[in-house]
Amino acid sequence: MTGADLFDFYRELLAIVVGTYGAVRLVRFLWRWQLSGRAASRGELLARRYVVVQILRLRVSRFLLDLIEIVVLLGLLGWLICLHGRW
Repeated sequence: MTGADLFDFYRELLAIVVGTYGAVRLVRFLWRWQLSGRAASRGELLARRYVVVQILRLRVSRFLLDLIEIVVLLGLLGWLICLHGRW
């Protein structure tokens, strides 16, 4: 625990619980999506494959400036939160 305040403990515990819950839900969704694809009709199976191929063909270079902007803004947010904690 980084701070002696009860709110710091609550915030860290909440981040762990929500992060774990989100990861478990994402894995379960992907697992069910894959299992339901085995029993799908031919049309649905083709649509699923099309979606997977489009995701794999996505080029990061087209969105590089947007990704850099998001990283910079997240860094700024982290810095502001760090400064807020020192007060």
